[in-house]
Amino acid sequence: MFDWLKPRHPDRTRTGDAFQHLEPGRAYHVVHPFTDHDGITHPVGETWTFRGATLLPHEDGLSLHVTTPAGAARQIRLQQSPEAQGHIADALFEYVHPRPGRAGAWPLLVTRQSLALAEDIDAPHAGVVDVEPDANAAAIARTILASGYLPTGRLFGVTWSLRLGPDRILFGHRHARRFVETLGPAPLTARARDVTELHVSYWAQADIPTIKARIAAQPGTS
Repeated sequence: MFDWLKPRHPDRTRTGDAFQHLEPGRAYHVVHPFTDHDGITHPVGETWTFRGATLLPHEDGLSLHVTTPAGAARQIRLQQSPEAQGHIADALFEYVHPRPGRAGAWPLLVTRQSLALAEDIDAPHAGVVDVEPDANAAAIARTILASGYLPTGRLFGVTWSLRLGPDRILFGHRHARRFVETLGPAPLTARARDVTELHVSYWAQADIPTIKARIAAQPGTS
């Protein structure tokens, strides 16, 4: 275990202090699923506000004190020994990210495919993007591009697609510029408030006509 994880006062409850990258009063969401000491699984997209941490080095114990969006106090217990949850406790920044918050925004959990086999070790790739509740699929695509969540592939171009209800959008970077294109008839009818999760598909460097043909051939596409 890293020395900087150990408190100066071993059994002190640090309910007003930061711990690693976690700051009291700030909202966070899980970006990589993990199971705690009590056998409780924390899935991608789980959100809570960090309040502080309790360290019990004589038992390798770490408790994260958090508050759920509903206002309930919760304790996430981890055992920091290598044979238990030490790999999680030593690298919380790989499992929990700050959640951007904006008044009136709709938090949308976005997942994406891996771009290469090497990325599979970090899967699932997930993040929370704040959008307007009445944003349509094209507006969501533009927000995702602007958020920096997706790899840009500026040199060769990367193309993604998303489906929001009946609406399909093709978007990404081509010739070092962003593009967003609607597939199918207009107007776009679905809105962000209709869903809480959204998956974007990766199309590599395939040309646009080929991608459109493949999407059109998918089941459920009219």
